[in-house]
Amino acid sequence: MALSVFAFSQTTFSLIGISYPTCFGTCDGSAVFTPTTAISGPFTAVLSNSSSCPNTTVQSSIGNTITISGLCPCVSDYSVSFYNSSMVLVGFELLQIPITSTTALVMQTPTTNPAVCSSCCDGSVYVAFSGGYVPPPNSATVTLDGNNVGANYFPIPTVCVGQHTVCVTDLANCIVCNSFSMGFVPNVGISELHSDLKFSLYPNPTTDNIDLLTTGNSFAQEIRFLDINGKLSYSQKIPLATGQKITITISTLPKGVYIAEIVTATGTSRQKLIKLE
Repeated sequence: MALSVFAFSQTTFSLIGISYPTCFGTCDGSAVFTPTTAISGPFTAVLSNSSSCPNTTVQSSIGNTITISGLCPCVSDYSVSFYNSSMVLVGFELLQIPITSTTALVMQTPTTNPAVCSSCCDGSVYVAFSGGYVPPPNSATVTLDGNNVGANYFPIPTVCVGQHTVCVTDLANCIVCNSFSMGFVPNVGISELHSDLKFSLYPNPTTDNIDLLTTGNSFAQEIRFLDINGKLSYSQKIPLATGQKITITISTLPKGVYIAEIVTATGTSRQKLIKLE
């Protein structure tokens, strides 16, 4: 049916609800209007905008409330013309939609550093993303297996061995997800954690120097750093009593993931070390 345009007494339509589009290129926004004067529906809304976005015509289905769907994030203003059941123009409004992003939200494939053992939760995953609606100084939200773990580009350092899903949500509630598998360092011929000595390395990750603090009943005799293939990269004799702290310089170690081993008279203790530079 052709649209009829006559001289009319314009009715003001009030915007009573809006849902903005989410992801770039996804026309999932909607708006709800109702007339502010006593005029009977149903109504038809005809939208006009730039040629880069599709026009949408929606017939009201519930009395005087008209729901407009299919709104896109690629235009800032929609011109909305309202017609009554006889297709006579009865109102005109502007609908403003914020342009949240100009490119799609994309997450790169997560980069993982393996855990120390098959039952350990000390693996790391690096999450990086681009595009979407992340204006500075704001940042996207990152979740790991549904749990909020922070924002922006960073390593998540407490990942257990197994399958995981990481998701990024931008400020327009656009969500992208990716799955990854966390593995562990292969057995390099020395049993895990035979010594009763426990130790801490900090800061971890680190760059040049790292502090070693031990607890337990054994005395530390030597510290070793093995790469993820089990090759010895560094060793140093460290006669160290329980509760003592020593600073170790590792500036000569290449960037990467290492297994730190503390050797005692009763065995070895292990944990992972990340060398950043």
